[in-house]
Amino acid sequence: MAGMWCLPLIERKITDRAGAPPRAIAEVTGVKVKSVEALTEPVKHVFTHRVWMLWPCRGEAAVVDVSHMSGYEDGPGRMWIAPGERPRGGIPKVTEKVLARLGY
Repeated sequence: MAGMWCLPLIERKITDRAGAPPRAIAEVTGVKVKSVEALTEPVKHVFTHRVWMLWPCRGEAAVVDVSHMSGYEDGPGRMWIAPGERPRGGIPKVTEKVLARLGY
């Protein structure tokens, strides 16, 4: 996945399915969020040597208006995207699965 655009991952305990806390999201991404909603079904991705179970979360950014920010690079390694949009350089299959589950 080197050099490809990926969503941020926040490790949690297997029993914690409520969604990552806003503080953890801000620490990992640098983006403050008002609220977080975890989807109820995980996305399963199998690598040749490892299985990932990912619980996608949808959050509300603590900014006034992000509608104009599609494709906007928000600091090194961060970008806002609109539904259906994909960044240049490609994305790994696991990221595509999570985006699809989130409706992007």
